[in-house]
Amino acid sequence: MTSNISPNLKNNFSEESTYAPVSIGLPWRILLFAGILFVFSLFIFLGLKFGYNSYIDSKDKSLDQKIDDLATKVSQDQQKTLISFYSQLNNLKDVLGKHKFSVRVFDFLEKYTIPSIYFNSASINIETNKIQLSGFAKTTEDLVEQLGVFDKSAEFSGSILQQMNFVPQGVAFTIILSTKADVLSKL
Repeated sequence: MTSNISPNLKNNFSEESTYAPVSIGLPWRILLFAGILFVFSLFIFLGLKFGYNSYIDSKDKSLDQKIDDLATKVSQDQQKTLISFYSQLNNLKDVLGKHKFSVRVFDFLEKYTIPSIYFNSASINIETNKIQLSGFAKTTEDLVEQLGVFDKSAEFSGSILQQMNFVPQGVAFTIILSTKADVLSKL
C-alpha cells in the first residue's frame, strides 16, 4: 500500500514536531530572593537580640535605680500611707464601676432639678419607690418651682415637703418624692 501523502508534507510535519529541550530546576531569581530575605531576617533578629535587648536592659537598670533612690527619699510611713490611699482609690474605682445605678440616679435627678437648687444628701428606697432629698434653694420661690417640676413630671406620683428652714445661704429643705412603679428599678 502506497501512501498518498506528498513528500513535502512529510518533511514539513517532521520538522515541526521536534520539541525544544525543557530545563527542570529552581529558577535562580527565586533562590536569590529567598537568600536576601533570609539574610535580612537574620540581620533583624541579631539587631533585636543584641542591640535592642541591651538597650532595654540598661533602661530597666536605670529605672530600678530611680525607684531605689525614690524609696530612700520617702519614709516607710509615707510609703504605707500612699499605698493605703492608692488601694482605697482603686477599690473605690472598682465599686463605682460595678454600680451603674448611682450614676443613672444622678442623671435622673439632674434632669428634673432647676439650676438654683442643689442637693447635699439623697436616700433611695427601691422597695417603697421613695426618694428623700435634702438640699438648699436660693429662695422660697425656687423651692416652690422645684416642687412644681417634680409634681408635673411623669415619673413622680407625688412630692412632700417634709422640712424647710431659713438659713444664711437661702432655704434648707427636705423633700420626699414618690416615684411611679418600676421607675427606680429601671435605672
